[in-house]
Amino acid sequence: MDMNQMMKMFDMKPMTDMWNVESMKEMSEKSLAKCKEANEILMEGMNSYSKRQAELTKESVEANIASVKEVATSKTVEEFVSKQHTAVESWVERNTSAVKELSEIAKTSHDKASEIVKEMVKVN
Repeated sequence: MDMNQMMKMFDMKPMTDMWNVESMKEMSEKSLAKCKEANEILMEGMNSYSKRQAELTKESVEANIASVKEVATSKTVEEFVSKQHTAVESWVERNTSAVKELSEIAKTSHDKASEIVKEMVKVN
């Protein structure tokens, strides 16, 4: 092996082209900005979720109190059972609707954040 061949072995030019620090820095900054954007969307979604959950809980408690008062006014066993049945049906419908609404809030923010991350992965 002659001296020129040995010098070529230690030539770092191809490595510096591959490890372009400015390019890596720029890509990292873009990725960080996208992660921040996705995180903000998730946080907004969780804040909306929490706020709506508190509202639904308050509505549910108020409706349950009204149902108990209504059932308590029953004069006969049949009336009691009928009002209780109606109250339970109403409770199930209200809570099923609440769960659907809350899951949609969570899904929407998750989907938006996922799209940002998918876009980031495609670019990089």
